[in-house]
Amino acid sequence: MAGTTLRPRPAQHRSKPFRNRTARQHISYREQTTDSDEPDQFVSENDSDPKSSQPLSRIAPPPVPQTKAKASRKRKSVDPGHRRLLTRKVKTSHTSFNAKHHGDPGIQLTGKKMPWQTLPYHIWLSIFDYASRPLIGETFQPMPSINWLLNVALCCKAFTEPALSTLYYSPPLSPPTRAYSLLERLATQTGTSTFNYKAKIRYLDLEASSILLHKYAGQDPVDLGAFVAFTPQLRGIGIHLISDNPKLRKAVRIPRSTNGKAAYQQSLFAALEEYKVTLQEWTWNFFLAWQTIPLHQLKEIHETAPFQSLRHISFVNYEGGAECKMKHHGELLAEALDILPKLESVSFRTCSIVSDRLLSLIPANLQTLEVVDCALLKSPALNIYLSTKGRNLKRLTLDHNSSLNLSFLASLAKDCPKLEHLRMDLRYFNSFVTVKDSDPRYDVLFAETEKPSWPSSLRSLELYHLRKWSLEMAQIFFSSLTEAAKSLLNLRQLRIKASLEASGWRDRVEFRDKFTGRLRRIYLRKSSPPNSNFRSIQAFKASKRQHNDEWRKGLEKKLSTASRTTTRSSGRHKAREISSHVDNTQNAAEKEDSDSDIPLVTAPKAVLEGSDGDAPIVKVRRSRRVRPQMTDIRMMSENSPGGLKASSRRRRQKGPGDSSSEDSALEEDVVGPISRSHSDDEEDELYIQGLCEVVDVLIDNLRPTEEQLNEDDFLDEEASGDEDWNGDDDMIGDDPYAW
Repeated sequence: MAGTTLRPRPAQHRSKPFRNRTARQHISYREQTTDSDEPDQFVSENDSDPKSSQPLSRIAPPPVPQTKAKASRKRKSVDPGHRRLLTRKVKTSHTSFNAKHHGDPGIQLTGKKMPWQTLPYHIWLSIFDYASRPLIGETFQPMPSINWLLNVALCCKAFTEPALSTLYYSPPLSPPTRAYSLLERLATQTGTSTFNYKAKIRYLDLEASSILLHKYAGQDPVDLGAFVAFTPQLRGIGIHLISDNPKLRKAVRIPRSTNGKAAYQQSLFAALEEYKVTLQEWTWNFFLAWQTIPLHQLKEIHETAPFQSLRHISFVNYEGGAECKMKHHGELLAEALDILPKLESVSFRTCSIVSDRLLSLIPANLQTLEVVDCALLKSPALNIYLSTKGRNLKRLTLDHNSSLNLSFLASLAKDCPKLEHLRMDLRYFNSFVTVKDSDPRYDVLFAETEKPSWPSSLRSLELYHLRKWSLEMAQIFFSSLTEAAKSLLNLRQLRIKASLEASGWRDRVEFRDKFTGRLRRIYLRKSSPPNSNFRSIQAFKASKRQHNDEWRKGLEKKLSTASRTTTRSSGRHKAREISSHVDNTQNAAEKEDSDSDIPLVTAPKAVLEGSDGDAPIVKVRRSRRVRPQMTDIRMMSENSPGGLKASSRRRRQKGPGDSSSEDSALEEDVVGPISRSHSDDEEDELYIQGLCEVVDVLIDNLRPTEEQLNEDDFLDEEASGDEDWNGDDDMIGDDPYAW
């Protein structure tokens, strides 16, 4: 052992940057062979130049001096666990290769890795939240983004906590196995855990039919009271059904015999009060509460401490029944809302209880009102509510209401001066399979005497599937948007989808081309392209050097021009002195020899031109034609339909031998301007807002339906799912046969 030389072994290079713990390659301690054809990729730490643009994987190792080689053979008394590696293996990355061979040739990669791990926690939390939402689909099935978040959490230590926080913020509880496993993990968590999972859960959204109403795999339904006990930071609970979605209520319908059994458990409300949970969002579903919690008990529950902090509340599937009973139910619901002091948002979904009576009783300090699939809501009732209680509204969502037209838009600017988001989807769905009731229940979209008005605070306007109107009504509607551009300075998104069924295709095409292009010209933002000098550090440095060179050349040019100007000015001064002396001599000679016949001798031409010859003194003959003043030109251009802009387009260029061509062209423009059409004048008079990021306007003659067919629904033949087996597929299981 005395003669043994200890040499450090470089770590093996992994082919992929991130892998699971079980898939990582084992480190090999075998001696590195020297017969390989691959270049040696080991460099010394002290000799690696981070400023070098050449990839480190292609740099040959520097020759090691003989003295250092001998010194390396000496044994050092260092703990094996704390040996310092004299050499290190440089990891090859795809960023170290030349960009012209891989990817965009305009991007020049420097080979430097960005310090992503140093970003703050809340920035990564926002990035992962934006990239992964939604975690569940419309049918409460898990989305692929769940597995993506798990893989990201295993990639890097800096990604682990923000990725898990995004996943646990509103954890997906479908299928039911996820709910049981999550409840078990929260129950077994101790103080020695790496992360506090209990504090990361803020909202619980679950589908009741598979978790709360029935047993799963022999286990009892999930106890929501236990969830509340293990989630001290809980802020909202939403209990839903798949049939709550209007698109899916025909396919999935839960019998009333199973409704309301154990969805809103008594242990849930007891746990909310025991652990002093401050709720901010809550959802009441009539199909799940009509047996256990009647409508008149909502007021008692809202008086408890957990519900006094509610900001958003939703009512789903609340029915009215008979007319007298409907009014009674509306009053009970309004009383339950009045005792919530911090309420800001109310949502009604598939509620036949929504009527003019209920709208007149709900609180007046709401900032968000959402009415979805309420067949009895009409425009006069909504107009009365907005005129009396719509001063504080900022968001208004009106989707799939078959009796609601756009008549309330006539006074929207006056009734809702703070409105920022307006959304309406006028597509409707059938209530049953055998009954067709998806047609609108109003005659016209709005009357011809009603012109829409838009609040100046509007930031987003989304109107889909507009129909039941004539071409004249549509022109009034779109003209109101073009005329209001000067006041809609806060508008950033404009999405309109309309259909003109009764008009001919020629009129429709002309109307579409006119208003689609006009709205895009008025509202769409025209941003300049990004600066290509900022695509990489090398490009920025090159542009900076080029800018410095251009500035230096410009400075040298100015200095040379200034020196030439100084020389010319001195020559002109000498020429003026000579010419003045000659003129004085000539005048004196004329006075003395006025009666004599001796011819007058003049100075030679070269003398008059000056000694340098660069600046000849020549009197330029100016045109005696009276040029019109600019005030006269402006007056004539304003009175003429063509204007000065049209005349400038017809102005002839000045030729080398035509000294007065510009003056003659200007006179011709003033005398005979070009006439313009009325449409061109309208386009020039339009106010260009130019601040919208999205302007999506679609005008066609398609009739809105529940399911819109596309190109994939009309293929000649479908892709076969049972192709011939070629014998190259991997065998699954122990069965040696293909099928």
